Amino acid sequence: MPETATSPSTFRLGGETPVNRLGYGAMHLTGPGMWGPPEDPDSAVRILRRAVHDLGVNFLDTADSYGPGHNEEIIRKALHPYPDDLVISTKGGMLRTGPRDWTHEEGRDPYIMALGRPEYLRQQVEVSLLRLGAESIGLYQLHRIDDRVPLADQLGVLAELKAEGKIRHIGLSGQPDVPVATIEAARQITDIAAVEALFNIADQASTPVLEYCEDNGIAFIPWFPLGHGGLVGPAGVLTKAAEAYGTSGARLGLAWLLQRSPNILAIPGTTKLPHLEDNMKAAGVVLTGGQWRDVEAQCAQAEAWRPEPRQTSPAASSEHPNCATIRAVYRDLTRIAEYAADDVVYHVAARDTPEGAPDLHGKHAVTAVERWLADKTGGTLRAEVESVVANDHWGTIIGTFHFTIRGEEHAERFCGLWKFRDGLITHHWQNAYDPVALGRLLDPPAQ
Repeated sequence: MPETATSPSTFRLGGETPVNRLGYGAMHLTGPGMWGPPEDPDSAVRILRRAVHDLGVNFLDTADSYGPGHNEEIIRKALHPYPDDLVISTKGGMLRTGPRDWTHEEGRDPYIMALGRPEYLRQQVEVSLLRLGAESIGLYQLHRIDDRVPLADQLGVLAELKAEGKIRHIGLSGQPDVPVATIEAARQITDIAAVEALFNIADQASTPVLEYCEDNGIAFIPWFPLGHGGLVGPAGVLTKAAEAYGTSGARLGLAWLLQRSPNILAIPGTTKLPHLEDNMKAAGVVLTGGQWRDVEAQCAQAEAWRPEPRQTSPAASSEHPNCATIRAVYRDLTRIAEYAADDVVYHVAARDTPEGAPDLHGKHAVTAVERWLADKTGGTLRAEVESVVANDHWGTIIGTFHFTIRGEEHAERFCGLWKFRDGLITHHWQNAYDPVALGRLLDPPAQ
């Protein structure tokens, strides 16, 4: 009988939702640098289906910033409609600008930014629901905590979304970890079901966080669970140590995590089926306490590597010039081309189609969508804007559309996400209202 993710024990997320402790991290099922769609979408689909349908994986880790968005979309394409026991963990609250912002390049100052404004987080939950084709997200984590926004505001909106049934469990993620004091403060605001932090056999600096999670029934999700090539590459420390036990370095590293704590949910990621099969055999690696201590001693000599650079970013505010652009667009959506770059992309939300919907490219296509919306509402469409926040790279808006259809007045809440380059719009994600319901309202089926 092949070993599967069900071989190790399960953990009850939030004390109620059972998940197998050997999960799958989907981050690398994107383009190079975790940017854009996967180079081989069919292969990505095969890996996800093999993991979930055949190998017993029922815990998947992703994030809205992987792609951005493409990672959630490939999960939907591969697995929707989802098995009843599948828990998808996604994350929000972090902005990226390109495929190299998780790399170390001499002379380059990458841009990664936490954004925890409540309206943005609400929007991102809604957009993740659309991309995943889900009614509720099993685990939603703050990808990074924004120190410019009160923690009560960031977690408060997630608690509201949980009460609305759009999130089942709430978690925290950090670089390299989330301090124990922050977790304690968070638990005064809402229940925290999971904490994601950097942790592996060669980098155990987050041990105090793990111990806190153990004491309080919180899942601990190690990111970077196998370190880097220095651990599991052909000449890696773990690879060499594993030879004595007739196993692979990856299996040995994952087995160490599984035996290290019953609260650990391991999420190894791979783009290759043989590696996936190998990872799932980790539960079959059983060593004595003395053998584990010997392996740990060997790995202690390996250099710990932190993949993410320091965060550097201009602060987001309601006074940034890009806010004026967003407001101008919402005064007259049909004039969006005046504020868009020639290569602008419109990302279509399509909750009712498992494969999603293709992106629209260019000013003409983007303008056509907005003209359709204006035409269908007979020129009555008006946006009541509640909040606009932007910086050099990103902008968010929350508000309400008011319009009249067939003599009846309607109000639809919306959130918008925009990306900028030199003051011009380069990406627009379809507003996070339910496009299916709105489409039926504007263009009802024939009776």
